[in-house]
Amino acid sequence: MSLGAIVALAERNGVELPVTLIVSGKVVTGITTPKFRFDEWFVEIMRRAELNRGKPLAITGEMPELSPAQLEKVRSQAAQWDRDNPGVPMDLKVVCLRNAEVVVSANSANRLPFLDVRLDQVSAYTIGDISRRNPLLAEQD
Repeated sequence: MSLGAIVALAERNGVELPVTLIVSGKVVTGITTPKFRFDEWFVEIMRRAELNRGKPLAITGEMPELSPAQLEKVRSQAAQWDRDNPGVPMDLKVVCLRNAEVVVSANSANRLPFLDVRLDQVSAYTIGDISRRNPLLAEQD
């Protein structure tokens, strides 16, 4: 399955999958999610920053999976695209990850609520999060 197909699953059907990407030589892990979530989150962060008069905001915590309302929004947007653009695939140039981690060294990673990565910047990928230790292997140590 191509990375584009994985992105399409998120953007058209709301299917979120854990992935590991190689971007500019860095390992990036996260869960694919529709891009509108990043866009809405970004607007909310900017609104909060404005209300906070530009003071830095602490942005922490896990981003939850899609709610039923968000899932309906994804499917509705895909159906609207199909009605407006019959036979034309969605123009998907970005993979949006929630709960992303960018590995900076063997002992350090930056955790981000959301991260958009251009598909043309990904040099390799796999389904699954390779930064997590496989619990099945722990018994063999």
